[in-house]
Amino acid sequence: MTLMPRRYPTIGSLSNAIRGPEFALNCDDAVCNNNDYARAVFDDAAAPGPLGSVAAKEAKRICRACPIIAECRAYALRNAEPWGVWGGMTLAERERAIVQIQVARSEASLRRRLAQIEQDADRDLDLEAVSA
Repeated sequence: MTLMPRRYPTIGSLSNAIRGPEFALNCDDAVCNNNDYARAVFDDAAAPGPLGSVAAKEAKRICRACPIIAECRAYALRNAEPWGVWGGMTLAERERAIVQIQVARSEASLRRRLAQIEQDADRDLDLEAVSA
């Protein structure tokens, strides 16, 4: 079993959006791990400019046929991988997804807090009515 440990620093506060227990990704069945062409494409996908853009599109095409695309994407999002295509997503796409996760969690937290405030207010009104 080939394990790929987290090797790079996180991308600032974005990683806090989905921080969980660190985990390794088993890459034995990954298409990009078992194919020289795919490895070359994924290396080029991290390059700036037109080469990186074309290679990223090809890397995403390769990802679509990968049996571990979901696990790869989860790994990249949880560990805020700062380069290349992972799980069919470029760095920019992963950053946008992490921000969306942060926003959704913030909104859910706010809704829970507002519901608690409403429950507390209702309870206080009920207590006032009983004591009056």
